[in-house]
Amino acid sequence: MSKGGDKYKLCYFNARGRAELARIIFAVAGKDYEDYRFKDGTWATQEKPNARFGVCPNLEVNGRKFAQSGAIAQFLARQFGLYGSGALDGLAVDEVFWTITELKDLMLPMFRAVAMEKDQPKADALKAEKEKSVETLLT
Repeated sequence: MSKGGDKYKLCYFNARGRAELARIIFAVAGKDYEDYRFKDGTWATQEKPNARFGVCPNLEVNGRKFAQSGAIAQFLARQFGLYGSGALDGLAVDEVFWTITELKDLMLPMFRAVAMEKDQPKADALKAEKEKSVETLLT
């Protein structure tokens, strides 16, 4: 049990991925939760039909399910007093969160292409395009 006796269950694959920020928030806040990781091969047949919107991660709060990693992270940060002390602090937190999200979204296709090692010319083109986008985002 955590704040106000709430019980939390975070459901995701046995990987960091989109659930990792929620796990970090639980750790930083020192809050207990169940870290439920799907068994290999069970997502499509057993877990997805019960997942909110058929996506993951899911966070259960006292048995009520919620989806979307960004919404989950923002909720937990607010719940545990990690969202600042006012609207402007919250805006600053959102700004960092969404900048990191945009960077990740820009870079992910390049990482996938490189990891697959099947399409090096595409990976090189994506890298050049993404470097320009990242530079613009960070300036």
